[in-house]
Amino acid sequence: MTASQFDDLPGWESPPRRLRNREIRRRVRGVRLGGTIGSMEVAHADPRAIAATVEEPAYWVYFWTETGAAEKFRVTRAGSVHEVLSWAELKSQGRTFGLYIEAGKAIEDRHLIRLSGQEPNRRRS
Repeated sequence: MTASQFDDLPGWESPPRRLRNREIRRRVRGVRLGGTIGSMEVAHADPRAIAATVEEPAYWVYFWTETGAAEKFRVTRAGSVHEVLSWAELKSQGRTFGLYIEAGKAIEDRHLIRLSGQEPNRRRS
């Protein structure tokens, strides 16, 4: 099924930002995923392209105040990304926050990959 054919599915429309995974699965049940769905691109993945899997990643959580200042935390030994996200939601106290995962071993090769949230002062391109 091509991406444009998703528009012909009964009840299908570009999913709202917080559409639950269960709802997405219900809407595309029986449909081979691939192509573009809303602004998201989906393609089959080849696990041979990955050198290793990190079983205990480090997460970073940034909490931004209204003035743009950030309080930053590095979280390790978390059971799952869901555990970190739950902690961040409780700790946020109404502040905007971003959740990142640390990639790379050597300090000069470390990068943060955004998993959730958006820095309030950064414009989307």
